[in-house]
Amino acid sequence: MAGCVYHPGTFSIKPGQTVKLSEVIKKAGGTINGNYFAGERSASLRRVKVMRYEKGSVVEFTLDVWKGTGGSFIIKSGDRIYVPELA
Repeated sequence: MAGCVYHPGTFSIKPGQTVKLSEVIKKAGGTINGNYFAGERSASLRRVKVMRYEKGSVVEFTLDVWKGTGGSFIIKSGDRIYVPELA
């Protein structure tokens, strides 16, 4: 987990455990939501990236956690998650 979250880092997923993207973001302390107009960092939940290694290549998913169903996206062991800043 990296990007605009309070506690970036590595989080464990136990074998057989189902973990949603929204749960991993919560484990990372949630997103940073500063005052964008005052120049403070603020997360963009409309473009969360999940990179997954499958069959010899990297597959990238761009998910809308804010208004879409991206929060219910199932995270697998080894996935890389990036929450970008508002642009």
